[in-house]
Amino acid sequence: HGAADDDAHERRVNGSRRQRREPGALAQELAERDESNELWQSECAEAHVQLGRLLDATHKTEEALVLYRRAHEVIERLSERRPDTAQWAHQRWESHVRLGDLHRKLGDLPNAYDQYVEAILYVERLAELDPENLRWKDDLMNALNLAGMVAKKQDRAQEAMRIFRSAQEIAARYASDAGAGLLWKEDLMSSHANLASLHMDIGDFAAARSEYEQALAIAMAMAE
Repeated sequence: HGAADDDAHERRVNGSRRQRREPGALAQELAERDESNELWQSECAEAHVQLGRLLDATHKTEEALVLYRRAHEVIERLSERRPDTAQWAHQRWESHVRLGDLHRKLGDLPNAYDQYVEAILYVERLAELDPENLRWKDDLMNALNLAGMVAKKQDRAQEAMRIFRSAQEIAARYASDAGAGLLWKEDLMSSHANLASLHMDIGDFAAARSEYEQALAIAMAMAE
């Protein structure tokens, strides 16, 4: 048993340690080494998101949540550093929604709702700063619908009603424009369906019928 054998053994041990390295560790190490390097920070966040998606797809949802939170910390830091950059602003909204979706999947409705509300508050500020940017309007409407669905599941009918109506106002505003695309019309149709379902839950069948009829009218108009 000589020095050469010892060296070979050490290489095997070190190689094994590298193989057992925590997923995303290299990206995390680079990001921590230089927080001013936006590329490394971006790759770190993306690595955590992709690994989180893989874990979620393999039913390791709680482990995925840990990685999504790490990604969120990086995205939040970058969006605060570059508040005028649409890419990071959208990714921050997306990160809140991603966390909300995972909490909802785990049955943690209070935290899911909180994340959707954070997404709403953040994109509301962006929409106020750039009112002509339809991306922020669309992001806001989607986050409102997600929060409304959670409030509905929590049996908070009045809160869900308020949120769904806020989402509907956005869809109605842009679906009524002469040059409105089909997506806004589809969003408006969905908003009527959301409200109809909620009215059914609370026993207001006349209001539910009205909402369903409006959704049907939009669908028929789109089919012409």
